[in-house]
Amino acid sequence: METIQGIYENGVIRPLEPLALPESTPVSIVVPSPDENGELGSNSAELYEILSHSYDTGDTDLAARIDELHP
Repeated sequence: METIQGIYENGVIRPLEPLALPESTPVSIVVPSPDENGELGSNSAELYEILSHSYDTGDTDLAARIDELHP
């Protein structure tokens, strides 16, 4: 699947670059909500508050185990 950037103008979605598709090819379009667009949205202050805290997981060697995810 490929992500295509476009502009919505006058009821039509116009791709910003040419597409390698034959004319009349059916397409499906997913319109993201602002939060899926990389924007934190109206609750960004709450998210930053949560991320500003450290949490005690009880596991004292988590940093040493990072290689377990990337062998």
